[in-house]
Amino acid sequence: MAMTPRSQSKRILSKTQIVVQSIGFLLGAALLGWCIWIAVDQGDWSRVGAAEPRLVLGLAGFTLASLLANAVIFWVVIQPVKHVRLRDMTWLIFVTGLLNYAPIRVGLVARVVYHLRVDRLKALEIAAWFAAIGVTLLIALAALFSATIVRPEADWLWLTFVLAQISIMAVVLRVLMRHPLWATHGRGIDRMLRSHTVLWGAIGLRLIDVAALTGRMWCAAAIMGLAFTPSQIVILSIASLSFSLIPLGRIGYREAGVAFVAGLLAAGEVTAASLDAQMIQLALIESAGEAIVFIPLGLAALPWYWKRMAKSTRRSSSH
Repeated sequence: MAMTPRSQSKRILSKTQIVVQSIGFLLGAALLGWCIWIAVDQGDWSRVGAAEPRLVLGLAGFTLASLLANAVIFWVVIQPVKHVRLRDMTWLIFVTGLLNYAPIRVGLVARVVYHLRVDRLKALEIAAWFAAIGVTLLIALAALFSATIVRPEADWLWLTFVLAQISIMAVVLRVLMRHPLWATHGRGIDRMLRSHTVLWGAIGLRLIDVAALTGRMWCAAAIMGLAFTPSQIVILSIASLSFSLIPLGRIGYREAGVAFVAGLLAAGEVTAASLDAQMIQLALIESAGEAIVFIPLGLAALPWYWKRMAKSTRRSSSH
């Protein structure tokens, strides 16, 4: 018997996964509390109090740009398999951005349940969708990171390295997606990643996303008066994005990870200064620049989410 969207949604997380996620959330909360304690006890907050309004607005503006870029990425990638509305993907990214602060990755669960019940997608189709987004994310981050290591100056040669690597990886990926195995068992991932619109659109939008995150990190560094080079800011933004994807939870891990990477870039070696108060303040400010957008937009979008879910429930009950 085929599984209904409701029955599929009940199996998103097992009891073991919930326990592991809960423990991970508690560890992340402890990390965040430790970071806040050091920042408050040892940090100098005078620069933050005197921050230029344009830098604070920059934190929020770049965060919003990143959110919108991610909404369009989700919309673009699924088009060969299912036609969904960009407006819905935008509201959904607001909701999941807020709920990802909660334990057990509630934002991810809420997104999967939405696609199961409202969009009537199958669980494996959603997995293929997320996998396609993950692949394009890896291509963009790998190209940016390696180019920045090889060419620390963010100039035309650096850009050439980035685009050359992306082009090579994209071509190889499209060739791999032609294998009959993907068409038989890929649940649509081959149609997504063989599409020029999806592949180049998702990678291009991811570059815009990283550019927005780099802008937010630059604003945070400017508020703190830290003189990081453009390439170091790029590395920090990549680190911020990477740590935010840790499956154990959103809070704590990213702040500690960004502070550690910032300390390494500033000190050039692993020392006690790698996690000093100033670097932790940088990480907390950058994270706050996300929260000041995610939380109000998420709260505003929650009624839309519950309305769509309730409507899908009534529709399922009538059949």
